[in-house]
Amino acid sequence: MAEREFGSLLRELRVGAQLTIEELSESSGVSVRAIGDMERGKVSSPQRRTAEALADGLRLVAEERARFLATVKTRPRAGALAQLPADLPVFTGRRDELRQALAFLEQEGQDARAVVIAIVGAAEGGARPGGR
Repeated sequence: MAEREFGSLLRELRVGAQLTIEELSESSGVSVRAIGDMERGKVSSPQRRTAEALADGLRLVAEERARFLATVKTRPRAGALAQLPADLPVFTGRRDELRQALAFLEQEGQDARAVVIAIVGAAEGGARPGGR
């Protein structure tokens, strides 16, 4: 199915359910003005929770609900930084694991593949009860 704009799909589903904007507002808890703005394209993509409330108000289920919610563009949370976490100055209690990981990366560094290393479990001497 071709990608649809949220507003036009919202209007199509509302009309198909034989609901007025006022009735959808009442059943979803989303304001009449907001629904109108979405249908006219003034709001190109609402927040996820607003789209879910509209899907509930439209009584969408299964595939139809998934299709509707797929038109919502994901956006970063307000105030969320679009960057990696700051570098840690230490890697406490993991000297051996860190040494092994660095040695592995040095060996694999000649290869063009991407390498992911995960170290799991409590650190040596960490706050784990009965630690080693």
